[in-house]
Amino acid sequence: GCEVYMLVSHYSRKMRLTNQLLRASCTRPAAEVTFLDLSSKDLVALDSKLSQCPKLSALVLKDNHLASLDGIDVCTELWRLDLACNRVQCLDGLARFVALGMLDLSCNNVDWSELRKIRHMHIMHLHMQGNPKLDKDPYYRYHLIDIFPHVWMLDGLIVTASERQKVNRFFRETVNSSRPVHHKLAEQLFTPTSMKNLAVKGVFGEKTTHMMVRFPLNAQHTRDIDLRRLLYMGYSLQQEMISEAQHAQWLGLNVSPPPSVEMLLETRLNEHAEKCNMLLLLLVASLLYTLPTPLLEETLEVARLVQIGYVGGDKV
Repeated sequence: GCEVYMLVSHYSRKMRLTNQLLRASCTRPAAEVTFLDLSSKDLVALDSKLSQCPKLSALVLKDNHLASLDGIDVCTELWRLDLACNRVQCLDGLARFVALGMLDLSCNNVDWSELRKIRHMHIMHLHMQGNPKLDKDPYYRYHLIDIFPHVWMLDGLIVTASERQKVNRFFRETVNSSRPVHHKLAEQLFTPTSMKNLAVKGVFGEKTTHMMVRFPLNAQHTRDIDLRRLLYMGYSLQQEMISEAQHAQWLGLNVSPPPSVEMLLETRLNEHAEKCNMLLLLLVASLLYTLPTPLLEETLEVARLVQIGYVGGDKV
């Protein structure tokens, strides 16, 4: 009796996204929401309820039971999508997106063939670790870089022009080896109809348009592109921190102004590279761990990081 009750209770908790749950999760009227956290809600389906949030740019869906993403492409302004720790195995819902700033598909059930549906996308930050069918391949990272020509950062590591050249060379040379490693997905010799219509029917939000104007699809990946991408990621991070600060203020929380990451990166490229690297590491450490303010101030003083060019280290 107890086992049956627990089984029924377990499945009864799983639910579809309802209007009631959506309203309860919004910190403001749905039509004005830009950030939405639906993590750990036992969701199994989204349907089209998200159409009530036309300005939504950041959506957190981690720790649910989603196997597919039907209905998510109604979010035309979507830029950051966290799907970690679900059961995602079908990516049809993402096929119309042209670009995303962040896509987290870690700890799901995605297989290699399913990635064909999103290989056209520009993705600044892609997280794929924790998918068993992908992880078990010893050339996991090589294959993902081969599949996604427009991914900027994979599992937290930047995909540089030199790494992409290394991957291309690896697949060319391994063909004639005693143990060849084959591409997971064949090069597309033709463009599916659904992909041909992306320019018309694809999902283009404001942030997608902003990025695509600066990084067109036909641009060759070079070291110069690496540097431009780094600056753009700094700009994007700056915008995200401003957005999160505004969201926190809306909730009545007292937050400090976000650090000037974009200016710091520009200073790093022009001069003071070593000091900027030290400051960036300190910034990351302060974001990951709660460091006492006196310790941070003393570190900045001792390392002479209080002022770097036009950037105040204490303000960062």
